[in-house]
Amino acid sequence: MRPPRLPTPPPPPPLPPPPPPLPPTSFHPLPHAGMHTSLAPILTSSFPFLPKITQILTHTPPPGGAPGGPPGERHPHAILRITTTLNTQYEYTTHEWYNPGDAADGMFLRRVYRDGTCGAWMAAVEATEEMEEVNRAWREEQTREVRRGVEEMVRKGEIGRPRVLMRLEWMEVGVGERYHVGSFWRGRGRPGVETGEEREGFRGEWEGHRKGGCGYVGGRCTGEVGVQ
Repeated sequence: MRPPRLPTPPPPPPLPPPPPPLPPTSFHPLPHAGMHTSLAPILTSSFPFLPKITQILTHTPPPGGAPGGPPGERHPHAILRITTTLNTQYEYTTHEWYNPGDAADGMFLRRVYRDGTCGAWMAAVEATEEMEEVNRAWREEQTREVRRGVEEMVRKGEIGRPRVLMRLEWMEVGVGERYHVGSFWRGRGRPGVETGEEREGFRGEWEGHRKGGCGYVGGRCTGEVGVQ
């Protein structure tokens, strides 16, 4: 006797629509289209739970970076923003980017939620020689791109040579003020800033200059140089 035929199970409920994309951020495309082709398969093999990757963007944070970086974070350099076919987004970085020359290398990923918050950093399943080679190539390209950008700004006269910034590094001004203070220093006739007395004198002039309502547009101070 043949067993009774079981009823056909109902079809599974449809999947919910993917969440809307995250708000626009400061991430921008990779320098070369071929880098997506190289990075995507390595990322999905390092983090098997990742759906297919549809977009990889890059972002270079300011010195100091945001808190919550990968284990041992000291020198934030670059983060990749990954979007998948499910419209989920992740951030990716490597331990070596955050710790140049550190022997403890690694690949890390964290989920980025729609409200802009991030999950904890997760380590890759295993680092291979191929992954490390891609990481090295990516870091070298990032360095070259930064140098090209600086040289272009120098060529246009928007900033001075980097040695000016190095000479005034003791000022400890914010990232957005570094070129401004360099322009002010040049406008003052490049006064000496080697001794403690010289530095205190220049710092006082700078503070008076800023209190005078100066801005920085097109590589130049918009206020009167040396306002006290």
